[in-house]
Amino acid sequence: MLKCNTLHYFAIGSIACVMNEGHGMPVTDTPPLKAQIILSLLLIIAVFAVFIQVRGFDFVYYDDNQYILENPYVRGGISLRNIEWAMASTAYSNWFPVTWVSHMLDVWLYGLWPGGHHLTNVGIHALNSALLFLLFSSVTGFLWRGLFIAALFAFHPMHVESVAWVAERKDVLSAFFWISAMCAYVFYARRPSLNRYMTVLFCFILGLMSKPAVVALPVVLLLMDYWPLGRFAGTGVCNNMGQRFRIDSAVFLFIEKIPFAMLSAITAVITVYVQKAGGAVATLSTLTLKLRMENAAISYVKYIIKLFYPAGLGIMYRHPQEHPVWQAGGAVIFLLGVTIFAVAAMRRAPWFFTGWFWYICTLIPVIGAVKVGISYMADRYSYISYIGLFVILSMAVPVRAMSSGNIRRIASAAAVAAVIVCIALTNKQLKYWHNSATLFMRAIDTAKDSYFAYYSLGYALNIAGRFSEAELALKEAIRLKPDYAEAMLILGIVLLRQEARLDKAYNSFLSATRARPLMHEAYNGAGVVLMNMGQLNEAAGYFKRALAIDNGYEDARRNLGLVTKQIN
Repeated sequence: MLKCNTLHYFAIGSIACVMNEGHGMPVTDTPPLKAQIILSLLLIIAVFAVFIQVRGFDFVYYDDNQYILENPYVRGGISLRNIEWAMASTAYSNWFPVTWVSHMLDVWLYGLWPGGHHLTNVGIHALNSALLFLLFSSVTGFLWRGLFIAALFAFHPMHVESVAWVAERKDVLSAFFWISAMCAYVFYARRPSLNRYMTVLFCFILGLMSKPAVVALPVVLLLMDYWPLGRFAGTGVCNNMGQRFRIDSAVFLFIEKIPFAMLSAITAVITVYVQKAGGAVATLSTLTLKLRMENAAISYVKYIIKLFYPAGLGIMYRHPQEHPVWQAGGAVIFLLGVTIFAVAAMRRAPWFFTGWFWYICTLIPVIGAVKVGISYMADRYSYISYIGLFVILSMAVPVRAMSSGNIRRIASAAAVAAVIVCIALTNKQLKYWHNSATLFMRAIDTAKDSYFAYYSLGYALNIAGRFSEAELALKEAIRLKPDYAEAMLILGIVLLRQEARLDKAYNSFLSATRARPLMHEAYNGAGVVLMNMGQLNEAAGYFKRALAIDNGYEDARRNLGLVTKQIN
């Protein structure tokens, strides 16, 4: 019943958009605060109505296990020692202390109940949606267009990954501070003061400490200065508000952003250093500059396609090793064409200029020019970037054109249909996130021939006790990547858990040591197999080799103690 009411409110909202904003010139005052508050609350309720099913979802064995289940600091909840670790940690080739603290707070609140951790993500996403509505309805003066932007943000299926994946808390949390910084910036722009400026800066710092990808905020603030704030002197661009913002020279507005730019630069340097040190950055020998540039151009276009046609969404996408010339060339021509249009039309359609460059600039940190991890594109990268495209969609029908009754009806129907379709597709996409097995089975469909997708599925099926299925998935991962030591290790564990397969388990562990001679877990696994086969002296040798590689490896130390007692 709640979902139907939610859709009803959005339908009424879209029609009211036509009625209230469709005649004559732009509105000249801030929308009524009471209406903004009521619609914000309805939006929050709608987000929970759509996403509430995540309370029954599990953690997934892809970062969730490392970030939370296997992390002693996060599992320990909030304490001074754990917060100190969060501030200094570069675990998993990242630095995001605020995100770590949020996970610790969840453990303090919910323990290791995954539903609570999921609901925190939903709550932050709901707040983000409401803040986005308040921001754009206030600065443009268009109540319902602002709601349309927020509704697309709230319910677009490309955003499911950021909300339904606990480990992507960094997405929703950094976006919260990003949008909060923008809201604070509006107050600053209306009546500048040091306190208001420092509030914006503080929100930005918290955003950087949640996820470094928010480094593009200074550029977006400049775009907002142009439209809708109209702060550039002599541009002829005014906001739609009765209360004007302070008009400044372009030089002053750029100087005003210098502290933000410095923080972005420092964060970028730290992030690249940390990721290189962790081995997360691909070298030119593994991924050429030409291929990176082609991937970047094509990815920009693919994200736009997925905005309108979000089919085949998944947690992984296959990384192409080459692109047809026409595809890469076509992407570059399209991007250049739209960019030229955005610049040429910046006075007539300033909203297109701001929205387009918002999209382009916010994707730069994750577009793949510097290749990090296994993904060349991901649904989660659209979380903030799509806001620029949503702005373009919301402002695409000119206010004067809305004086036509037919155009009003078409625009209303299109807005309602878009939100309904997004909700339906999001509901479908959410079901893939129910547990690790459903997620990685979907990943195999979306990332054809991905060794990592098969490995992740095998890992998850092993945890679920579905050994025969896990064995098939892991063998496929090894077929696709013959030197895949991690898959050989987990395959050995799967075979070890089936007592009749000890010989094959031993061979799998040995294959892992040949593929990666310093993999101490594989030596320990081989020792466990030999211990189960009664070959105690040989087993002790493997445990000692594991400890020689990692003296702090407690499993091998414990196993060596057990074997030694039996030998003596």
